[in-house]
Amino acid sequence: MASPLTPHADAPQTLAEAEALLDQIGAAAHEQGSLFWAGLLRPSHGQDRQVFAERRFRALVEQIPVVTFLGALDQDIQELYISPQIEKLLGFTQKEWLENPFLWYNQLHADDRQRWADEFAQTCATGTMFCSEYRFIARDGRVVWVHGECQVIRDEHGTPLFLQGIAYDITESKKAHELLQGVSQELELRVQKRTAELSQEVQRRQLLADQLAEEGKRKDQFLAVLAHELRNPLAPVLPALDLLRQEDVDPEERRWAIDMIGRQVGQMARLIDDLLDVSRISRGKVTLEHSVLDLTVVANRAIGMVRPLLQERQHKLIVQEAPEPILVSGDPLRLEQIISNLLTNAAKYTEPGGSIRLELVRDEGNAVLRVGDNGIGIPPEMLDKIFEMFTQVDTSIGRPTQRGLGIGLALVRGLVQLHGGDVTASSAGLGKGSEFTVRLPLTKSEFSKNTANAGQHDEPLPRRKVLIVEDNADAARALSLMLRAWDQDVTAVLDGAAALMEIQANPPEIVFMDIGLPVMDGYELASRIRDDPAGREMILIAISGYGRPEDRERALEAGLDFHLTKPVQTDSLRQLLADHGNLVNRRKSRASRQ
Repeated sequence: MASPLTPHADAPQTLAEAEALLDQIGAAAHEQGSLFWAGLLRPSHGQDRQVFAERRFRALVEQIPVVTFLGALDQDIQELYISPQIEKLLGFTQKEWLENPFLWYNQLHADDRQRWADEFAQTCATGTMFCSEYRFIARDGRVVWVHGECQVIRDEHGTPLFLQGIAYDITESKKAHELLQGVSQELELRVQKRTAELSQEVQRRQLLADQLAEEGKRKDQFLAVLAHELRNPLAPVLPALDLLRQEDVDPEERRWAIDMIGRQVGQMARLIDDLLDVSRISRGKVTLEHSVLDLTVVANRAIGMVRPLLQERQHKLIVQEAPEPILVSGDPLRLEQIISNLLTNAAKYTEPGGSIRLELVRDEGNAVLRVGDNGIGIPPEMLDKIFEMFTQVDTSIGRPTQRGLGIGLALVRGLVQLHGGDVTASSAGLGKGSEFTVRLPLTKSEFSKNTANAGQHDEPLPRRKVLIVEDNADAARALSLMLRAWDQDVTAVLDGAAALMEIQANPPEIVFMDIGLPVMDGYELASRIRDDPAGREMILIAISGYGRPEDRERALEAGLDFHLTKPVQTDSLRQLLADHGNLVNRRKSRASRQ
């Protein structure tokens, strides 16, 4: 776009040409009846043509809607012209500008003066067009953005004579530009922010995808190992059963087969219990039966549980016990589970003939239990992951170890945390063994001798009248034989209706019942027994394959006193039979409140 000061190709180049053009415009205006313009553009009789020409140029210039100005650059010439539009632009009159030639410099914004001086000096030195934007301070204090263009007029010798140019208000344009720039910057910031968010989301989803892929891989490994772990105990059981069916079996071999089947079934039961416990812990469904106990006694019972595995793998177990009792508040069965899992883990990942140590000490208000070994060790990068579900240490260093499901240590951490403690792992690296440290808060309360001695079978059980309600004939017979071996008076029936008839004819003291009975389930049977006054003081115990917390709650609501999950540990059954008197008193107290 051409500058307003750039001459058009057809514009008059001399004063004579300009006067001729004005004469044409004046004649045309006269023909159209515009006497004002005709008089302005054509001289009257006796007028000086030069004065008249100047007047005509001034009239035309002052019609332009921008400020025009003309100033002498020769100090001897004090001529200055500025068009009246200056008053509209900045609020100062034309007269004020003409009387004070430096008013324009005074009204320049202080921050723009040096820039203007530098640019104007360059224009004077090089003869180039001055074209810039700067700020003026108007009479009313407003900041007015002005676009100015000017050039230096020189004589034939190149001497600067005049400065001529234009100026106009660009404040609104500037505001629009700044607004547009602000919107553009805001939009750019939003785009950058959204781009960053999308990038983070992509990274998050990629990380999630990687985690899901890793979890899927670990799940597949877990299922493969689970199948292996479930098949292994069954492998020797089937041949042993065939052996027991033979009539001429050596008594020693028969005892071995029975003991072996018991060990293998116990192993499968513990495996299933661990799986269920991990699920319950992750959903916050595990409740602890707290009591004050000696951790040393619990540790010894755990050692007894894993001793067959230690003997099988010919491990040397070194136990360092504290000289005095180490009292903690916790669930004895769960604490036993913690210690047995750590010992089992050490046994699995230590080659045959290796060494395992268990240490119990006090340390700054905590009971500290350490289980160490000289087994395959743990790589440094796995120490933070070893307690996660399905995590297994790579055993590819060539040592014969037993792979596990990768849930034992996850279960240990969950149970320890439920007891208000923490567990850590340490290792010098692969092939250098490992150590697991459990810290539990000590308690100063007196511990229960009954709890400490739980599981010991030295004292005979009192004889009780027991009714078993189980639709699985094999399960009913197996439980009956075990209870009769403990000198209990046992009757077994296969359904709820038969149970009610037996209770009417021969009321029992304790009823063991399955929940998933045909026609009348265990919940309904328990409710009907409680509806009969004769059955309100009976001890009702559920033995069920349903082991969720909500199953236990439903059993208690139906009137059952206890809910045991299949397969039931013999220790639990013996403890209930031994504590029958206390159970009856609790039942009477509960019945009196109803």
